Amino acid sequence: YFGPIHWHMTVHSDCDDTAFFIRVSFVEEGVSYNLTQGITSLSYICPDCRAGSPVTIDLDTTPISFTLKKGNRIRVDISSHSDIFAPHANVKAHWAEVRNCRIANNALHLKNAYIALPLK
Repeated sequence: YFGPIHWHMTVHSDCDDTAFFIRVSFVEEGVSYNLTQGITSLSYICPDCRAGSPVTIDLDTTPISFTLKKGNRIRVDISSHSDIFAPHANVKAHWAEVRNCRIANNALHLKNAYIALPLK
C-alpha cells in the first residue's frame, strides 16, 4: 500500500480550541508497529468553532508505504496529546501568547467515523 491514510470523525470539546491526535498502527503477534500519525486543532478545521459545537475532521496523514499480512490488525489511537508534538494549551490563541492552560474534555462521535487505508 502507498499513500496517505484518511481519517474522518466528528468531535466536540468543552474548549473553544484543542488538539486531536491520531496514530495508526498495525498489530502483529501482539506487537504494535506505528504506521503514521497526524494532529490537527479545532481552530484549524473550524476557525469560528465554539465550545460544545460538533466539528467534523477530514484529514490525510503524510503518505506512507506499507504491507499488511494476513492476520495483521489495525490499531487506532486518538488523543488530544502526543509526546511528539508540542502540548496544546486548549485555548484559542497563538501558542506563543497563551498565558494560561485549560483541561479539555473532548468527545468522539464514532457513529460515522472511519479511516481509509490506501489500497494501491
